[in-house]
Amino acid sequence: MFSSLSRLFRPSPLAESVRRLYAAIVGQSRMPAFYARWGVPDTPTGRFEIMALHGFLILHRLKGESKAIELGQAFSEAIVSDIDRNVRELGTGDLRVGTEVRHLTQVLYGRFAEYDEGLETGAAALGEVLACNLYAKAAPTPEQNSAMVAYIRREVASLAGQPLAELSRGEVSFGPAPLEAA
Repeated sequence: MFSSLSRLFRPSPLAESVRRLYAAIVGQSRMPAFYARWGVPDTPTGRFEIMALHGFLILHRLKGESKAIELGQAFSEAIVSDIDRNVRELGTGDLRVGTEVRHLTQVLYGRFAEYDEGLETGAAALGEVLACNLYAKAAPTPEQNSAMVAYIRREVASLAGQPLAELSRGEVSFGPAPLEAA
C-alpha cells in the first residue's frame, strides 16, 4: 500500500527535464542583446514574446517526434504554469487571474501557430510575423527584423541537429543572440 501511495507523490520522471528546458528558454530570453541591440521591447510584453519565441523553438523541434509527445505536453504545461505565476506576481487580482491566464495562453498558442506558418512560408512571412508580434508597437529596423529571422532559422536548424535523447534529459543548446543581419 505504501509503495502505491509513494508513486502518487513522486515527481514525474519528466519534471527535471522540463525544468531544465524551461530554464534554458528563460536564460536565452534574458540575453541583453535581444533588447539592447535587436529592438525587442524590454517590457513585460516584450519579455513574454521572446520567451514565447524560444518556447516555440523547443516545441517545433519536438513536433513530429512520437517519443517526445509527453515531453512536449509537459513543457507546454510548464510554460502555462509560469504564465500563471507571473500574472499573480504582477498583482492581478484573484478573480481575474484565470481570465488573464486563459487569454495569455491563447496568445501563446497563437504565436506558436504563426511562427510555424512563417517558417513554412519563408523569410518574408516570418519577418512579418515578428514585426507584428515580437516587436508589437516598437517597429524594428529592417536590420533588426532580418537578424531575428536569421536567428530563428539558425536555431531551428541547430535544434533539429540536437538528439532527442539529449532534449529528453533537458539538455538544449541555443546559439548566441543575433550577431548581425542576414
